[in-house]
Amino acid sequence: MAGLIEERKQVLARRLAQMRAMDEWHLFQNFVLGLLPHDGYADVRLSNVRNDFGRDGVGLTPDGLKCFVAVSFDSSLSKIRHDAKRWTEDLNREDAAVMVFATNDSPQNTKVSKWKGKVKRDYKLELRIFNSETILTTGTREGVWRETCARLGIPAHRQGYVKVAPYDGEVVRRALKARPPEWLRQRVPLAALLGVCGTVCE
Repeated sequence: MAGLIEERKQVLARRLAQMRAMDEWHLFQNFVLGLLPHDGYADVRLSNVRNDFGRDGVGLTPDGLKCFVAVSFDSSLSKIRHDAKRWTEDLNREDAAVMVFATNDSPQNTKVSKWKGKVKRDYKLELRIFNSETILTTGTREGVWRETCARLGIPAHRQGYVKVAPYDGEVVRRALKARPPEWLRQRVPLAALLGVCGTVCE
């Protein structure tokens, strides 16, 4: 089982890197917010799409504290401070004691410790990092992996296939992009194409 989980992590890590390279920001944001409940967060909701003031979602931490979530491909103190400052400027914001900064980066613990102190001092917020290790661990767990595959267009249980039902062109597009370039250059059997498009039901 450990070997299978490690294989899943490698697949997901490649997909996360691809999302970053292709700037698939909204897909990454929605994926991460969808993972939070699987890591113990509750009442996770998307923020106001017209003006999020540095936060992408709100919810409750596993220990019951109100939090807001900022999602980013990059992790730096300047980015964290920018999002925290924008949150404080929202007069209609929900109360929060915790800032959850979700990123596919993996900042060093020494940096995170310094960041936590500065965010606490300047914004009266506890900073928690939902980083790449947490994303990989949560997203590849048994009971979560199928959902991860469905949302990111990753073939879940049969190599080269992703089931799409009902037909969704966006899912098909992501599934094809998730495959290595050499796969796309090969001659593909008709059955494989039908499997990708979801016209063959199990």
